[in-house]
Amino acid sequence: MDKEFLAFASMASILSGGGNRGAIHPVDDATDISKGARYIPGEVTDARRAGQRVIFHEDLHQWQMPDGKMIPEGGSQYARKAQ
Repeated sequence: MDKEFLAFASMASILSGGGNRGAIHPVDDATDISKGARYIPGEVTDARRAGQRVIFHEDLHQWQMPDGKMIPEGGSQYARKAQ
C-alpha cells in the first residue's frame, strides 16, 4: 500500500501544480512520505500551503515548523514507517 499511496501523493502534487503554496497536496508532503514519513500532520500541510518552510527531520520523524517548534512534540513512533 505504501507504494500506491506514494504514487497517489506524487500525482496529486503534480496535478496541484507541483509546488507547495495553495496546493491540494504539497510536493514537500509527498517528498516526506518518500523519505519514510507514515503520515503528515495537518499543521505541516497547512503551513506549506501558506508558503512557509517546514523541515522534516528523518532521523527524529518530526517536523520543524517555521517558528522552530517541533511536531509531534517528543517524536512519534506512529510517524515512523512500519518495517
